[in-house]
Amino acid sequence: MCSITKLRIYSQNVCKNYALVDTFLESQKDHYDIFFVQEPPWNFIRYAPSTISLEGDKVVGAPIYPDWTQVVRAPRDSEDVPQVMAFIHSCLSRLRFSLRRDVVDHCDILFLSFFNRGECHFLMNVYSDDRHSAVKFMLDQIIDIPNLLYMGRDFNIRDAECDPFVALHPAAGQALVNLADSLGLVHSLPELSVPTYFSDTDGYANLVIDLIFLGMSCAQVLHCIEPDLRWPLDHAPLLLNLPISPENIRFSRKILKCNSNKENNFLSSVTMGPCALNFSRLDSVDNLDLPSTAVSRVISNA
Repeated sequence: MCSITKLRIYSQNVCKNYALVDTFLESQKDHYDIFFVQEPPWNFIRYAPSTISLEGDKVVGAPIYPDWTQVVRAPRDSEDVPQVMAFIHSCLSRLRFSLRRDVVDHCDILFLSFFNRGECHFLMNVYSDDRHSAVKFMLDQIIDIPNLLYMGRDFNIRDAECDPFVALHPAAGQALVNLADSLGLVHSLPELSVPTYFSDTDGYANLVIDLIFLGMSCAQVLHCIEPDLRWPLDHAPLLLNLPISPENIRFSRKILKCNSNKENNFLSSVTMGPCALNFSRLDSVDNLDLPSTAVSRVISNA
């Protein structure tokens, strides 16, 4: 049993880098609770057995890890590629995180709800392109969201309201300010004001275009920009500890003790079971499906 009093959030535009996401999920599983991703990898991974195609069905997506729950808006077609996703650590299962497409349904916006002490709260992961599509969509479609605690991060807007290195205040920047005001959010200040986007092109300035807005209950919370952790990407990660009401969460895991009789019996079942199956005829979809189902049944029974 432990008491969770904050959500440890790591947010980064990963520029479709599959290997980076894969490495993060393994190496940071004990350090963060939520991994917000912008421009996630959405790659062909493998072919899965199919009852229709001998070649199999294409499996397309981002890395999957047992310690994390992947949350993403399922694309409608091959052109509707998601620009935002989240990985929620399994330790937060008691908080019942859900993707709320009934409230916001847009490929550039990931809108999540969770329960804390019986009350529903919301988090929003945003990628707004250079046409500011997500900001315009929210201004047109969203009227009010109670208990919205967090909105971040890649807004592609350079504005003096949020960037101390410029004096510009374009219309898109004012639209973002208006959106935050309408949602009851305030701009979260960084612990140290440094750029969030680093250009590799000579003559182009580094920018502050990755932002976090927080609900009034968290208005004084600062976030951290970590340029040293961005390599090989051009966007620095943003780190934030978002306070919540203390929540007691009981941890339990079902395991087979190493070198125990139960482990030996399990390994024996899953290795010897398939040996008794008939794999002599795999020349049709039906003949392929039968042994596949049989192997699954052997593992399930074990």
